[in-house]
Amino acid sequence: MPPKGRGAPKPAEFHIAYLQAGKKQWSAGESGALVSLDGGFLLGGASRTRPRKEVIVVGKALFGMQRFAFEVQQVDYSPAAVRKILKKERDLQNARFGGGGGLFGCGRDEESDEDQQRSRERVVDFMQAFKASELAAKHSIQVKFEDIDRIEKTGDRVTLVLGKKPQCYVKPEGEPRTVTMEVCKDITGGAKAITFAVGPGSFSEESLRMRARDSKTVSFTEIQQIVTERSPRLAALFAGLPPPAPPAPSTPSRKKKRSDEDGLVSGSTAKQPRSGASATFVEEIVATNGTWLHRSVARFGLKGILDTAVSDQDWATYFKKRVMLELSEAETVAGEQAEDEEGSENENEHESIFTGATWPAELGPRQETPRLHSFESYKDGSEEREFAAEILGQVRASVKATVTSSALKIDPEVVARSVFLTTYHVNEDGGTEPRTVTTSARVYAPNGTGRFVDLFYENHQRARMSFMERHSYLHAVRGGPNIQGETKKREKVFELDFNEHRRKNPTKTSL
Repeated sequence: MPPKGRGAPKPAEFHIAYLQAGKKQWSAGESGALVSLDGGFLLGGASRTRPRKEVIVVGKALFGMQRFAFEVQQVDYSPAAVRKILKKERDLQNARFGGGGGLFGCGRDEESDEDQQRSRERVVDFMQAFKASELAAKHSIQVKFEDIDRIEKTGDRVTLVLGKKPQCYVKPEGEPRTVTMEVCKDITGGAKAITFAVGPGSFSEESLRMRARDSKTVSFTEIQQIVTERSPRLAALFAGLPPPAPPAPSTPSRKKKRSDEDGLVSGSTAKQPRSGASATFVEEIVATNGTWLHRSVARFGLKGILDTAVSDQDWATYFKKRVMLELSEAETVAGEQAEDEEGSENENEHESIFTGATWPAELGPRQETPRLHSFESYKDGSEEREFAAEILGQVRASVKATVTSSALKIDPEVVARSVFLTTYHVNEDGGTEPRTVTTSARVYAPNGTGRFVDLFYENHQRARMSFMERHSYLHAVRGGPNIQGETKKREKVFELDFNEHRRKNPTKTSL
């Protein structure tokens, strides 16, 4: 048998419909009263319903660690439960980072009027529900191959008879799915056997379709084949034979045994599939050749839902505006570089991702592309351009890292190319941090809605002789086809108001 962990296949997952470990048992599926999910702005406003409760049970074969892991996650999508788990996340952030916690150090202690209305109507925001499913507690029950004494298999039902109790791990509630699992108390009560039934569980047809589309699971038959090839012990147990005797050591071994507290985790870096959310961004958009929608899909990599109410003339406006933003950024960062052969050798290190972008022939004769003169930090020509390119690179790198770490199946490159920094003004005063930073940005939805959000951010901090000036805010304006009236007004994402003369609470934040 290969040495433990060396040359081992990647961990593999398989669906479990029913799991019993000691006195604990779980049935995978959905149940409870229906809860309405509000699709939200970037998702085109589409709404749907789903059962209130969901139990996800996944089996894993951790070949490198020579273990089976059985992961259980229970999610409650009711408005109260979603609010509770999001508050738990904020409390954890506050405890770690201090202050108000949350986004840019700003907490959210009170619900908005919109959230209160949703709660009364038993409506949950789609993205908040998705986030709650990511933050829900997850337990992992792990069994070492060497601790399995007998395997009983009848059809899709498998029982592992154990010589030692399993090890239990937990991802606490409120923590992201990427956090390292930690050892917890045995939730099985010292189980002597683990029984599971292979299958998808009791999910709706829609959920089953989404799980099948997004799933990276394999059949348990494939799992059994791989483990029997790598483990003589399991090969014998699956064949109904007694396990082979362990080889006698030829020399005394003083090697320190690895304990379960040495950071063992669930062993898989694969993202657990979620039903419902990723289809918004992964489905191919079918468009007629020659239409502006088709050109937009081809140039910008749009996928997912399509808003059929958007006219082709709207898509023409969308297409031209995005092309102008791309070329404006590229020319602003390049500056006079194209005409000046004495440019720095390091200029290519700070070029725009749109360098080399061309004017589409479908738009007719090329129009003059204005440079973004609203990039200002009081630096000289080439230094300003390098500074702008560096900021743009950092923004897009952060966007790509965020998308990559999420469970949404979106192309990080497509999302990064959908983000434009339209203005910035940086006022330095010789200190370690700028005195004032004012910026605006546009973020396009990576799907077929044609929508976008304009963001406006400012942070100011200046020490005076007898007091401190300080304020910060982030506002958003929705845009795109068919966005009218109240929807286009500035909306507060967060605001910070500082007054050192307020004794009890000099810093007030609102979200």
